[in-house]
Amino acid sequence: MKLLDLFPGEKRKPMERALLLVVGSALAGAAQVALLNQAVLHPRSKSFQVIAALGFVLFLVGGFLLRWRGSARLMAQIEVVLLERRRRLFDRIRRTDLRTFERLNGVETSFSRDIDRLAALSPVLIDCVSYSTMLAGFGLYLTMLSGVAGFVWLSTVGWLATLLYRERDAIALASSRLDRAWNRRQALLAQLTDGFAQLKMDPLAAAALSKDAQSADREFEHAQQNRFTFVYKSSILASTIFHVGLGVVLFQSDVARSIDSKVRFEIVTVLFFSITAITYVVRELHAFVTAEQALTRLDAFEASLGADCEIAVREPAPIEQFECIELQGVSFSYLDDQRVTFTVGPIDLILRRGEVVFITGSNGSGKTTLMKLLTGLYEPKQGSIRLDGKQLTDLDRYRSLFTSVFMDHHLFGPGYGIDTSDSERVAALLRRFNLDGIVRFEKGRFSPLQLSTGQRKRLAMVVALLEDRPLYVLDEWAAHQDPYLRRYFYETLVPELRMRGKTVIAISHDARFFHLADRRLHLASGQLVAAD
Repeated sequence: MKLLDLFPGEKRKPMERALLLVVGSALAGAAQVALLNQAVLHPRSKSFQVIAALGFVLFLVGGFLLRWRGSARLMAQIEVVLLERRRRLFDRIRRTDLRTFERLNGVETSFSRDIDRLAALSPVLIDCVSYSTMLAGFGLYLTMLSGVAGFVWLSTVGWLATLLYRERDAIALASSRLDRAWNRRQALLAQLTDGFAQLKMDPLAAAALSKDAQSADREFEHAQQNRFTFVYKSSILASTIFHVGLGVVLFQSDVARSIDSKVRFEIVTVLFFSITAITYVVRELHAFVTAEQALTRLDAFEASLGADCEIAVREPAPIEQFECIELQGVSFSYLDDQRVTFTVGPIDLILRRGEVVFITGSNGSGKTTLMKLLTGLYEPKQGSIRLDGKQLTDLDRYRSLFTSVFMDHHLFGPGYGIDTSDSERVAALLRRFNLDGIVRFEKGRFSPLQLSTGQRKRLAMVVALLEDRPLYVLDEWAAHQDPYLRRYFYETLVPELRMRGKTVIAISHDARFFHLADRRLHLASGQLVAAD
């Protein structure tokens, strides 16, 4: 059973001990039914009745305690395992390389829906184990009462198990179709929220999206009904089969005559208890199928992260300073179905501390890719990067040299990775970039973050200056600023950073400021061409 993969090695033992407690509570429940039957249908001496009553109370209290302890331990163990899985998955995603991350699908599904489905299995697992054990206990009790009744019970369970095994693949297929329909609905909801402004401006596009959404809703409703049909058909089938067994015991003449009337009544009582248990177990089998599918997706997603992003014992110490970075024959290719669609390089380039370099080129020429190669976000497919004359061996440490503001820069509310203890300095930087009165910095957080593109880039620059790293990588920072801030960037901020010994690599299209750079590198079709 694949779900056991959740508990590798030593983690399986605590789960097994917790399950044994649940099994014990279920057997205590079966024993209560047997005692009741004996006390009611086979009354003996008064002392026997007293012993039976004490036994009933003992099994009742013992069953309650075993169920309570076993359930608590099992649910806690499952939560521990899933918490470790979440943490491991989070860290592996964080440590995967950027190009792998860009190709990932299902990050949110793995973190939310799949893990939540596994967590929701806890109470179902406890009840199914309990009811299944109780059914086994009932079967043993029936066999002790009558070999014929035991045979009827075993035949009934075997018949039901055979039918359910055949239905398992159909239930799995129905669950898969439901998942696909749910994913389609979520994708269309994302289209609605991400493209809201465009849809308001284009009624035809909005109507087409609505039509797709209605189709997705119908698909989801049909898939939901299809799964419910399988689930409840199975539970109704289980109940019907057990009623058939009950009818055999009561009305099949040869069977009925071979069993004493009081014993027959005991058998009927046990079978009625069994019907409730088997109906629940069968109805919840789909939860195990769904959980197995979720675990399969989770394993596949984690495998897609690759083997090179194992969790580090501790974060690497940052590099405080450098003198020279050299790119030797560095190149990177984008692939589509193993076919090269675009290549940047080979690039030969030397960057020195305190240098200001502008990178120019038309859209799609490879400027941002070059920046990602330079910063170690993309690993070169060919060539090498040398830091102060030494071959790079630790990209994580190397990346600590850089602070960057890319076109799609993400802003964090909390001041992750920066020293925010000097609130006066933070406030001064906000004023410097005309963000005072727009962005607040309170309790170590920036807010609000719902800003214009230019304001977002200004706040990103505030964070970059607070990081205060040796190299600044800026992707068209000035493109969305007003004329004053644009001139301030080129004529004040960049020279100030150079005076402080910082290296600035900026993508720029502002030709009137090119003379302020120490060098200009021009890219065309992924190649460095005439540069000055």
